[in-house]
Amino acid sequence: MRNPLPVVNYGQVVDGLGGHRGVEQLSAHRDADDLEIATAATTIHQALEALKAAEVHADVMSSPDDRVAAALQTALAEHAQALGGPAGVVEGVLAVKFDRHDLGWMRAILGAIKERLNIGRFDFLPSPTAATSLPDTTRVALLGDWGTNLYGAPHCADAIQSDGQFGAVVHLGDVYYSGSATEIHERFLAEWPFVPGALNRACNSNHEMYSGGKPYAEITLPRFHQDSSLFWLENTHWVLLGLDSAYDEGRLGPLQVQWVTRTALHARAAGKQILLFSHHPPWRTDTGETLPLTTPIVHVLERGLVAGWYWGHEHLCALFDPHPIWHMWGSCIAHSGFPYVRPDVASSGWQQAGEVVADDSTWHRIPMRGQTPAGLVLDGPNRWVPGHESDFGPNGYAVLELDGPHLRELVLSPDGTVVHDRTLA
Repeated sequence: MRNPLPVVNYGQVVDGLGGHRGVEQLSAHRDADDLEIATAATTIHQALEALKAAEVHADVMSSPDDRVAAALQTALAEHAQALGGPAGVVEGVLAVKFDRHDLGWMRAILGAIKERLNIGRFDFLPSPTAATSLPDTTRVALLGDWGTNLYGAPHCADAIQSDGQFGAVVHLGDVYYSGSATEIHERFLAEWPFVPGALNRACNSNHEMYSGGKPYAEITLPRFHQDSSLFWLENTHWVLLGLDSAYDEGRLGPLQVQWVTRTALHARAAGKQILLFSHHPPWRTDTGETLPLTTPIVHVLERGLVAGWYWGHEHLCALFDPHPIWHMWGSCIAHSGFPYVRPDVASSGWQQAGEVVADDSTWHRIPMRGQTPAGLVLDGPNRWVPGHESDFGPNGYAVLELDGPHLRELVLSPDGTVVHDRTLA
């Protein structure tokens, strides 16, 4: 069974509470004399509001960027039986029925949420002091926001596994809902494409940090033989640096900045080009806003020490032209497993660029905004979301082909069909 954990959405929780009347009754308990019940009702109510805002269809996974809501989803998915039992799991979607007259279930849920919220963050691990070698001619597979074990995610893994010719496979972050130990095992490692002979690397992300990042640090990193949430891969011509943009949400701490600066200068002195990898983006695709992640390393970027940057988090696929000042290209590969709402290309004024590619997808041109470069965004239906194909954007992954000083970037659909091919260096 590829997805033993059920999906938990606003619609399922509301149904489990007895519909909207049950939610109204939940709200009434927020003023209860019993402090624990009042706290539980308030916490669950706030989480429901976040889930409601994020949900598109009740039977399709959604997960807001909200730690409490993600913890609630994890608690219900992992403890459905203990919290009243699932009324049914159809196509991986949970419907839990609660006895609204027995308020003990609220205490149980609050306890499960607290267990995740109070777990504490993992201790930040030392930066790598030496690079792990890559062959001069090699290929790197990139998966972003892949940790669902649903939709296109297992098909991306199958395609990478079948290809088998990789020196490294990299995850750009996000295991849903909150990166718990169970979710790391069942939504992530159970389906990860462990290609023989390939290195495996994983960026830290906000969803992993919703569980304090401990399962990521204590399960994922040892399984990947990765000593830190930062990574450093290198060959004769290229240096690949993985950043931790999630430990301090969307920012880099001073120790990390020192490491990036020192390593970048070392690479430049050796005549090598640098690629950065992170979960969070340097700029927003929708607005073009440059984000705080870049601020502490702007001295590195302005000196042209970085050739390219790959990131996740935004739940789409976007490929950018070289930055007008930093002269680096950027690529958002955040569409590998999460069912994301298609970008509104019509109201954005983005123009179709090129012919229809695999799975009826098309690329649309984004204009340059301020200092944020122009680029392409992938749009189209998602055939891996049955019944709602036209509402969600296509899943897929990327492959970087390093051949001496040359780099070729491929974007592929979950079945391995190439949907874009560009030579970057």
